[in-house]
Amino acid sequence: MQPNGVEGLAYIPREDAEALEPEIKCLAALHSPSTGIIDSHGFMAALQDDAETHGAMIAFSSQVLPAASIPRGLAQQIGGTEEIEIVALCVVNCAGLRAVDLTNKVEGLAKAHILKQRLTSQAAVRRVKLDHCNRNSSP
Repeated sequence: MQPNGVEGLAYIPREDAEALEPEIKCLAALHSPSTGIIDSHGFMAALQDDAETHGAMIAFSSQVLPAASIPRGLAQQIGGTEEIEIVALCVVNCAGLRAVDLTNKVEGLAKAHILKQRLTSQAAVRRVKLDHCNRNSSP
């Protein structure tokens, strides 16, 4: 596959993604070995379009209030001029650096479903790149 001129772009199964990143939880992944830079705004707009086309509802700029794990999904209180409760089978948490904190506040959610927060320094990224280059260079 070579969309947008990116060489080596491939969908990989869950097992391969977990081998590359043990903390990842997914059904499959998009692997881009030659680049990590994407048009994030365009990607999010495409995801929004796909989600809404398939019946999803996006609640932008909504205050997230208490949530509870229930047998049929997640009961989420949403704030605003009028508070409402929504029940969803699937919730995408896009809280950025606060995503783990927010997930920890869901009542009744098994801790096994909550990933650890991992922050990486630029120095660590440079070390990984150097290690990778050293392993792949010919003697």
